[in-house]
Amino acid sequence: MEKKKEEPYMDPVVLIEEKKQVPKFLVKATKLLDEKAKNRTRSGIIRFGEVYRILSPYFRLTRGEVWDLLTAMENAGLVQIVPHNGVRIVGR
Repeated sequence: MEKKKEEPYMDPVVLIEEKKQVPKFLVKATKLLDEKAKNRTRSGIIRFGEVYRILSPYFRLTRGEVWDLLTAMENAGLVQIVPHNGVRIVGR
């Protein structure tokens, strides 16, 4: 009879945190926004028009695709979407 190898116990919380890695292209898009944004409000908001102007030519995206990218960036915790204004980069 073969002995069955026992796998070490892994805490489920640790597994969830390990899987929550941010994709590199989202980090790249956030850095690009932070570097190229010229006009910001006092509170650090980058208007949606400027966000589109920066991200669209770099990634060749439509407005809808830029919006999907922004929501993915918000879900990853990189930006905060401010309704009717723009985005604020988190952790600046």
